[in-house]
Amino acid sequence: MAAKIEKLVKAVVAPGRTVKFEGSNVGPGGEVSLPVSEAAWLRSGGYLLDPAATAPTIAPGPAFEKEGDDNPPSAE
Repeated sequence: MAAKIEKLVKAVVAPGRTVKFEGSNVGPGGEVSLPVSEAAWLRSGGYLLDPAATAPTIAPGPAFEKEGDDNPPSAE
């Protein structure tokens, strides 16, 4: 009986995640080629990005303006 060969798909590691692939760690944004079933399992756990999902918008943090003196009060 011949072994079943499963189709491979390319996937991207999700932000904040790391997966071990072929003996080395692949961090966020790294690309891996995995069998379809394994990629689906890792996607369901949040380790790989879902290609059908919309990427979140990344915006800069809040901006603050300083009012008043440029010199802080003395600690006397």
